[in-house]
Amino acid sequence: MDIEQFRKAGYQAIDRICDYYYSLREKPVVSQVEPGYLRKALPDRSKLEEVAPTKGEVWQDIADDYQRLIVPGLTHWQHPSFFAYFPTACTFEGMLGDLYASSAANPGFNWFASPACTELESVVMDWAARMFGLDEAFQNIHEVGGGVIQTTASDSALTAIVAAREHYHALHPDVNLESLVIYVTTHTHSFGKKAGRVLGLRVRAINVDSEARNGWGLDGKGLKECVEEDRKAGLHPFVVIATIGTTNSGAIDRIADIGAVVEKDYPSMWLHVDAAWAGVTLSCPELRERAQLSGINRYATSLCINFHKWGLTNFDTSALWVRDRKRLTDALDVTPEYLRTKHGDAGTVIDYRNWHLSLGRRFRSLKLWFVLRSYGIEGFQAYIRKCISMNNLFAELVRSSSIFELVTPPSFALTVFRLVPPNASVSSTLDDLNMLNRRFHAGLQEHHELLLTQTELAGIFCLRFAVGAARTDERDIRAAWDVIKSARNEEKAQSMLYRFREAQAAELGLGTRSDRRPRMASACKSLRDCERWRGEILREISRKVSKIQDAGLTDYEVRDLNDEINKLMREKRHWENQIVALGGANYRRNVAMLDDDGREVPGTKGYKYFGRAKELPGVRELFESRKKEEDELTVTQSFYKPFTNQGPAYFGDLDEVDGTLMQYELEAEQEEWDEAYANLRETLGLSSDEPIPKMPRPNPLPITQSPASSNHPPSSDTKRKAPSDAENDAGEQPDDTGIDGAKRPKTDVVVPVSENGTADPSEVIAAHARAAAAYIPFLSPENLMPPKMPSKDELEGVLLDLRKRALVEEYFGN
Repeated sequence: MDIEQFRKAGYQAIDRICDYYYSLREKPVVSQVEPGYLRKALPDRSKLEEVAPTKGEVWQDIADDYQRLIVPGLTHWQHPSFFAYFPTACTFEGMLGDLYASSAANPGFNWFASPACTELESVVMDWAARMFGLDEAFQNIHEVGGGVIQTTASDSALTAIVAAREHYHALHPDVNLESLVIYVTTHTHSFGKKAGRVLGLRVRAINVDSEARNGWGLDGKGLKECVEEDRKAGLHPFVVIATIGTTNSGAIDRIADIGAVVEKDYPSMWLHVDAAWAGVTLSCPELRERAQLSGINRYATSLCINFHKWGLTNFDTSALWVRDRKRLTDALDVTPEYLRTKHGDAGTVIDYRNWHLSLGRRFRSLKLWFVLRSYGIEGFQAYIRKCISMNNLFAELVRSSSIFELVTPPSFALTVFRLVPPNASVSSTLDDLNMLNRRFHAGLQEHHELLLTQTELAGIFCLRFAVGAARTDERDIRAAWDVIKSARNEEKAQSMLYRFREAQAAELGLGTRSDRRPRMASACKSLRDCERWRGEILREISRKVSKIQDAGLTDYEVRDLNDEINKLMREKRHWENQIVALGGANYRRNVAMLDDDGREVPGTKGYKYFGRAKELPGVRELFESRKKEEDELTVTQSFYKPFTNQGPAYFGDLDEVDGTLMQYELEAEQEEWDEAYANLRETLGLSSDEPIPKMPRPNPLPITQSPASSNHPPSSDTKRKAPSDAENDAGEQPDDTGIDGAKRPKTDVVVPVSENGTADPSEVIAAHARAAAAYIPFLSPENLMPPKMPSKDELEGVLLDLRKRALVEEYFGN
């Protein structure tokens, strides 16, 4: 992309961003996609794994894919009805600041690398410190403490804890680091425990659930009790993290009380104040006492405030101030030769690389500079007061309701409430109310007009309503309240419907269906239940198949629906297998699944496509390629089709009827027989005058006329009698029989002898040859008989038996 192309693309990007914000109220707050949607929607560049494109793509296609693929998968945190978590109030000034900062692409790790980045950050952090009323010790200009912009509150806390550990170890070098303890509360952000894991330090969470009267905040007494207990156990407390505005309920720890205990009894401890969300309220003088400003200025060692939460600046802009910058730089200053500079070595400038863990850093101060100059202190204060006013309006709506109650007093721009029916105090336990509120919250999540998150305070399940989006106004608060009330009405109506259905089922003796379908079909041992779950799945499939025909669905919704249908189809097969295993009907017959046109559904044996899913990009091409393959197969089949209806005469089955062909085959067989016998005669050394025996035929000669037994008369009986003992003693042996019981020809050979008792050698050789020829197996007519083929009726009977066995196995198993 060259400069002019960038100019054109930039204009288009700004236009699309503006259109996005114009249409934000019309969008659902929460994305409607399912997990894994993006991987399925991206082009399939590899069958095994996705890879980046080999050749560059046209920028317009990339920009359009952002609109087509990414925007539908966004949860809209800037939506006026986003009341979940804590807000990320974003302004156009901050966006432009990020754009300019990205154009410079400056890492800014020290002053020399980019003087403007370092000096602007120092100035802006002093502006913010004065706007919040922080003590001079926290300002960079006085060169004692100072401020630095980190990525998040977690990084700020981790940086402060590293500095605290190194400072404590410098004061107490003999202390084992594994005995150091970080103190947080059960409502402190999770970064406290995470920092302990990263650094290998102990973390103790002080339970404040019993401090409901104090708004679940930590005081000095609670801290001192835990510290003394650990010190007696040989541990060394070195950091305590106090919070201004906890995530759970907006609770405020007693900074002055905690600081007084630390200063008096534990002067080596580091007090880090996490005011990531509520710290911006220090900009309003009337809120400073509530936000513990005096305690912060008097006792805090470090302070964190996130501008990217409630400070009108887009992510990430987490401000960290320290009272003594030397503690921070002593812990984190690692300066190899290539990072040394003249001004850095002289100490006349700030090198921010020594103020946090990473070396490179983004130019974050630019967007904060834009925001503070554009809004001014008065505009910033007006925004904070407006958010608190809107939250107070919502709290009054809750108080005026007979079915909702506040769990804690409103904290700045956060309200924590829950659903409580009028008779709950008499008839409901805490578990019942928690279950009711969980169900109510689940139903509220189905309303995509707003988004709330849940929390739990001392075992009480409740909902959080956090105001702070930059474009939220009073109409959005009232609209949200209307949605919450309607969700309660729907939940109540649904509960009544459930009770009616249960009563009706009980009257009919059907039992209730409040139980969920088992995740594993094999876990269900009741044939009746298996049939019921299979029927339920079939109804779900029917509904989704009807829904997938809707032309108003997006491609992602169509893909998700098709995936759900296939998942249900697989689950149906599991239930059908279990039904067969329990002795029920076999629904799994090899019947092709047909579409509306009577054609088999593509992919019947695997993944299937229904309705509009067959028109999705990539799927359509799949079908077209398959149709091409089917057409090629049709051409091949059409070539062989003329041969499919030919009679047996075409394939030679009636050749024996043809007398001429039979005569030719008989002559060829006789020639092969003569040649084989001549070779055998040569191998055995027989005389060439030895006559060639006749070739065995399907109707062979009687065995008495075979060449091998021509010199020996046959037995008079077909079954030979067992010889007597006298005969055996005389040396007569019974005739040998073959393996199949057939009689073998006799092989006794009589050789004439001369008067002097000697035999003629030629006669002996000839006799041996005749005996050998009698044992050649293939010359036996019985062995040369052709196999007996079954008749047509016999073959049909065999096929019928096989089909019967197949049907029995299909319906009744093995």
